Amino acid sequence: MSQSLGRPLGQIETSMALMHELNGCTQTASLLSFDGPLSGTTLQRAAEKLHWRHPLLQSRIVESANALYFKADVPFAQIKVYNHTLLAGQTPAQLLQRQLDSVLDPQKHLWRLLLLSTPNRSRHHLLLTCHHSIADAVSLAQLLGELLSLCESQQTGAALSSQQEPLVSALEAHMDPAVEPQPTCETPGPVRFLQSVPLARRRTGVRRLVLDSQTSNELRRLAKAQGLSLNSLLAGALLKAAGEVDLGKQIRINTAVSLRQRAAQPIGDAAIGCFIGVASHCLAVAARPLTSLALDYQRQLHATLPQMAKRQPEQDLEAMRTRIHSLRAYQSFAHGIALTNHGIITFPHYRHFQVFDYANAASRVVGNFAVALHVTGFASELSLCFTFPVPLMDESRIRLMKSKMRQILLDFISTSRETP
Repeated sequence: MSQSLGRPLGQIETSMALMHELNGCTQTASLLSFDGPLSGTTLQRAAEKLHWRHPLLQSRIVESANALYFKADVPFAQIKVYNHTLLAGQTPAQLLQRQLDSVLDPQKHLWRLLLLSTPNRSRHHLLLTCHHSIADAVSLAQLLGELLSLCESQQTGAALSSQQEPLVSALEAHMDPAVEPQPTCETPGPVRFLQSVPLARRRTGVRRLVLDSQTSNELRRLAKAQGLSLNSLLAGALLKAAGEVDLGKQIRINTAVSLRQRAAQPIGDAAIGCFIGVASHCLAVAARPLTSLALDYQRQLHATLPQMAKRQPEQDLEAMRTRIHSLRAYQSFAHGIALTNHGIITFPHYRHFQVFDYANAASRVVGNFAVALHVTGFASELSLCFTFPVPLMDESRIRLMKSKMRQILLDFISTSRETP
């Protein structure tokens, strides 16, 4: 590690950094909604403590000699912590969308906070926006939970750990070398953009579907009875819905996979960073039952996972940048669709706060995906955020896709109950 430059970015961190160069694509935003007394001053002090604890939050990205580095020299005064009044009628999807469209400058800072409160300051929406190179699904929940704990400690006078956390090594340092390359996916015929507009004029659309506790629990139970994970069931429903809105008869789906516990040296949940891989599979979707499609997806994903947990050969930065930046010239959704399942999200027990909602989304402005679904499980409910590039994708098609996916899942419940 260069003392003057900091820690070099690993492969997934570099990919996220290069995607971010495309008008913030992959920038991620999480929304935590809660009740309880909280002032902007209290949040500011807690955010400063959080910034001090975690070197990645003190970092910016610098480039030198064909490599990118995290340089931890950003003072807290440069971090944006906004405190505004919540306007009537604002939805979680709208709040997330606005954070995605306001792009972070990685040469200055890699995160920001926004607190939106009702006029009486009893209900709040806290939005954490991060450059994707410094946070995955686990880190986002960890940071938000820790932040609220720091807020509460000021109100109760409780002492919390003042220890500064270490900067965790890149994912590759925790992995054994790969024996062979990951299997490739033959890309199906592309779905063309609705219209081509410059990257700077695109934004990320967000449409949200929340499945109540009863429906969500029933999906989990019935999926298990069919030999399926909930993730595979949702992937199958997403693929089936995509086929029904004419995104193809064979569809490529990219799945974000946490590699924290799959690496040779496991990475704990408390470690802040981006420790994921992306699995790519192609599945025929035309005239297939949901269960068949979901089982096929699950089989392919399980076959891919062992190789994903291995360190792949290093790639040249400029070659990666050239390949990723070539997405600017595309006029079709070359990578199909995507699924990011955060799993079940939990937060510490608070005396002064009652958390009642959590959701996440990421910027998709570059148009490599026609739609990317972000799934989070919280308080037994499932939050499904459909993210898509506007105006490359027709918003009415996404609304129809959301409706179809909901109906596909409800039909699965109905049919499974009827089957002896």
